[in-house]
Amino acid sequence: MLSIKSVDEIAIMRKAG
Repeated sequence: MLSIKSVDEIAIMRKAG
């Protein structure tokens, strides 16, 4: 279940960026 965690992390990073 690393896919979901990866997507979540990328979404947060993109929002912060």
